[in-house]
Amino acid sequence: MADFWGDSTGLPPPATRKERERKPREATIEAKICAYARNAGWLVYKFKSENKRDVPDREFIRNGRVVFLEIKQPGKRPTSGQYRELKKLNDAGVEATWVDNLEDAIRVLQS
Repeated sequence: MADFWGDSTGLPPPATRKERERKPREATIEAKICAYARNAGWLVYKFKSENKRDVPDREFIRNGRVVFLEIKQPGKRPTSGQYRELKKLNDAGVEATWVDNLEDAIRVLQS
């Protein structure tokens, strides 16, 4: 018997290409955040570690303050490994979090 979605799977239909394209890509959000931060006087670095997976995407430095941000596509969340690395940084006394939009990044950097 067909359910609400019109089939027996119980799942919504897959997103159409147009629906998928409406959501900004992670790289687009990251570029906007970095442009904002540079305009606000932050040093901005792409954070990579050869021996560690799941480290945050970006490091922001200004006036002795260091902030690590994991940047996600809107509606997406960090992986368990990324959460683990953010917690390690926080436990070490470093400010580290994740965002999925420019507004949240601005709030973090302005706080």
